[in-house]
Amino acid sequence: MSLERRWIVVHDMQDVLRVDLPPRAITEPSTVQSESTSELLEVMSSYREAWDRNTLTPQLVDATWQEFWGVPSEAALTVPACNRSQDELAALREQNRGVLLLPDEIMTQEGPDFLLQRFPEIGKSVLRKNKNTHTGGGCIDVEMDREEPNLLAGEVNGAGLNYRIRIQDKQGQRLQTYIVASQFNKLLTGHYFDEEHRVTLPGSIAGSASFMNVKRESTGKLLVGEGHRIGNGYRTEGRKA
Repeated sequence: MSLERRWIVVHDMQDVLRVDLPPRAITEPSTVQSESTSELLEVMSSYREAWDRNTLTPQLVDATWQEFWGVPSEAALTVPACNRSQDELAALREQNRGVLLLPDEIMTQEGPDFLLQRFPEIGKSVLRKNKNTHTGGGCIDVEMDREEPNLLAGEVNGAGLNYRIRIQDKQGQRLQTYIVASQFNKLLTGHYFDEEHRVTLPGSIAGSASFMNVKRESTGKLLVGEGHRIGNGYRTEGRKA
């Protein structure tokens, strides 16, 4: 029997995964869910082992994110390739930074609709109100700290924060990047980012503020506030020069 590619939304993982099934074979949702979930769990198990041992390879990064971005047929995404060598991935891991492969499409005006479909718990109005300070996806590295990376001592204004990011040779993290990274960390460690404390995203603007403060609840709910006051820590994005 020939196989037909079908796309199934796995609600308990907040993910859309690919499974190959015979035509009209989707009769037992629980069975399909188990099969498709196992594909992601298998590749994440390999990734987690390599992450813990600091032996990630570009090939494993590519395979993992191809599986992560399994998409509905009506929402075509172009997943970029990992542009870091194994040595560069190891150097990033020593800094507790991980690589995300972000399709350009999720950073467009249509991107929020796709993220809302993938991760409905974040809230329908969250992404539509924000603006980003820069555009484009790609192979982007981010802090993998569970809580409040780049802790700040004392009061820092927006200009001071931007200066700190520039001397790090980084950009402020955007909300779309944060959502994807946090979902990936949930798969990797069992926790979303910043379940305890709010963190600042300098790459996104909320309302009249010059940046955004966010927090994730343990249920996955995303809390977003205007950044009139910088949180205790902030998150960044890095790219290969």
